[in-house]
Amino acid sequence: MKKDHVRLKNDADELLDRLADRLPHDNLKDLRTFNFVGEWNELANNLLAILVRNEIPVSPDEKEELRNLLYFFDLPVPYYDFINDRDAILASLNVSS
Repeated sequence: MKKDHVRLKNDADELLDRLADRLPHDNLKDLRTFNFVGEWNELANNLLAILVRNEIPVSPDEKEELRNLLYFFDLPVPYYDFINDRDAILASLNVSS
């Protein structure tokens, strides 16, 4: 596994741990599986979809971590709308302090 992929996996693990109490259990299980098997495009796209569609609150620090996750990808990423529209998606997050 490449060094940047190891960091991405570790950062995603930490982010999912922080969000775990706000994410639906079944979705969290799927997101952890995506991260474990290295399907980071699935992880990022699905995580952002869940957060936006359910208006789940995130802290400013979590928003920055989500930004880092989305900016890992070179655009465009075919079929992954939440990654491809990352700036609008980040702006639409329910950020609370």
